[in-house]
Amino acid sequence: MKALKFFALFFLVFGHNHLYAQNLKVYYAMKYLNDSETGFLRDNSYSQAQIIYQVNIDPKDEGAVNTTLLQTAILAQFPTNSAIPLGILDWEGKTAKRLESLDPSAPEFKAIIDEFIKAVRLAKKLRPNVKWGFYGIPLKGYSSRGSKWKDKSLAFLPLLSECDFIAPSLYKYKSKNDGSGVNESDYVRDNVLMSLKMGSQINKPVIPFVWQRVHPSNKTNGYELINDDDFKSYLKTITTTTLNNKRVTGIIWWSNDKTLMSNKILMAKKNTLKNRVSSSFSRNTTATTAGTDTSSLSVIKKYSDLIKSVINTK
Repeated sequence: MKALKFFALFFLVFGHNHLYAQNLKVYYAMKYLNDSETGFLRDNSYSQAQIIYQVNIDPKDEGAVNTTLLQTAILAQFPTNSAIPLGILDWEGKTAKRLESLDPSAPEFKAIIDEFIKAVRLAKKLRPNVKWGFYGIPLKGYSSRGSKWKDKSLAFLPLLSECDFIAPSLYKYKSKNDGSGVNESDYVRDNVLMSLKMGSQINKPVIPFVWQRVHPSNKTNGYELINDDDFKSYLKTITTTTLNNKRVTGIIWWSNDKTLMSNKILMAKKNTLKNRVSSSFSRNTTATTAGTDTSSLSVIKKYSDLIKSVINTK
């Protein structure tokens, strides 16, 4: 009897969080994949998430949706017989910065939200079998996550009510938690909790974006691959954070490794970037040329293993 009680207690204390990392859906949102990379992702039960980028939503960054361009992009990227389950509208630029700076009571804030709603309604009308959401909404709180940020997040509820899921951006801004600046575990946890709170109010699942690289705003370590332990800790925080027994239902794994290696303009802007990205490839592949398909596949395989060590995909 004592052994049985001990096992039950062990399960409640240690097994609870482990179960919360189980049976989550992993979606991949990656451009320019070759057949080997796509085959590997599908063989590992990952489903595709297709992103419609701003150039096909608001190319002039004026805060108004170009319905003709958006319709053309949706019909092209989601053919009639397409089985892609998730569609994401990625509307950033000056418009997102305006949303970040404006008070939610401002008429301009509501006008921009109305344009976002117009965009997602068009997407759902054209492809009703696809689940649609917006990248990075609600806007993330990083160093400031107090009442002002929380109130601002809630102002996006009318927009998110029109979506099928909530897709916050949870990219890491440091290569590791070294005790300096923002504690990134807290940053990730607080943002997941905010999205879960909003999701519970409008009955929408939360499927955040993750990336295996440090955000480029970090001038020292931007674009570096996150080390194994920190990446697993990062995923565990995302997948085990709960609010009233609710948690994220999956993750969207974004990557742009091939773009990084081929963008000469970007490389020229930051002299150290080429060596940094090339170095991260060479540590994870036997290929002699950084940025080759083999390199990209090697990185995908490496982080797939790390994802599977935390998440039991379904």
